[in-house]
Amino acid sequence: MVFVDETGTTTSMTRLRGWGRKGKPLLGKAPHGHWMTSTFVAGLRHDGIAAPMLIDTPMTGRIFQQWLTDHLIPELPPGSIVVCDNPGGPQGRRRPAVSRGCRHGPALPSSLQPDFNPIEQAFAKIKALLRKAAPRSFDAIVTALKHILKRFRPAECANYLRHSGYVQT
Repeated sequence: MVFVDETGTTTSMTRLRGWGRKGKPLLGKAPHGHWMTSTFVAGLRHDGIAAPMLIDTPMTGRIFQQWLTDHLIPELPPGSIVVCDNPGGPQGRRRPAVSRGCRHGPALPSSLQPDFNPIEQAFAKIKALLRKAAPRSFDAIVTALKHILKRFRPAECANYLRHSGYVQT
């Protein structure tokens, strides 16, 4: 199984919490007004992050279909089940075609996504690490994501699936 989703990143991401000296305010800096938004799309398998891609535009159904056929499907073994969430989002407007012996899994309703979609847990970690890195350009986000994605080990990815109720056989 591979769980697919996308998430937004910006050049204004900064830590949400931190430690400071007692009685002193903790200040962080983020650009105001002129930041850039990009979209990160990937799949989560039991052994790692599959076909990660960062684009400097909002996700559309056409871009998603292109990513699926050109990047994700070639990485998957035949018989893989592709689970796309966000039925109302870009992927859900037109159910993407899968090929090479892969098939669709059930779409997850948005109310169940955080609990039953393990990629949401991986994205939470990715975003926390991006906030810590505080990249301020598209190229800096790309560089930070390369380093962040190296930190995901197969055992951790398998734990995300297990935590969401999917048992490996």
